[in-house]
Amino acid sequence: MKPASFQIFHHCLRVALGSVFVFAGIVKLGDVSGFAVSVGNFGLVYDGLVVPTAWSISLLELVFGVGLVINLRGGLTGVLLLLGVFIGILLYGMWIGLDIECGCFGPGHRVSLKTQLRIDLGLLGWCGLVHWSRKRCGIRTIRLTKLFGKAHSRGERSQ
Repeated sequence: MKPASFQIFHHCLRVALGSVFVFAGIVKLGDVSGFAVSVGNFGLVYDGLVVPTAWSISLLELVFGVGLVINLRGGLTGVLLLLGVFIGILLYGMWIGLDIECGCFGPGHRVSLKTQLRIDLGLLGWCGLVHWSRKRCGIRTIRLTKLFGKAHSRGERSQ
């Protein structure tokens, strides 16, 4: 068994990282139309799909962030995939010389694409630290089917 203090360290890292994504998702959901403008400014999405894309990104951040907070299997992978997409889009924006607000932490979060890229690379490193500490502690993620299976079996026992 690994020391409890290292397990606490892992849980703090995981919950804090997940909270960053939960926060970003909630902020964007609070002003989807403003975030949609930021999405549209990159010119990667057809005009008719900008708002659904803004909703989708916001909801995915929220879902994967919550998954990471509660240690659900796939939470960290989802966050990594989102970061990969975000980093790719930021690099594209820098490559074509865009001088826009990326909307990464919601509309009104004014940082350059370069600064946001540094932030996202830092978050990527944070994901690596969460993964490493999870392996080091031997902590297992929770399967969604197990989560609902336990709730279902509790209901049967109480009847």
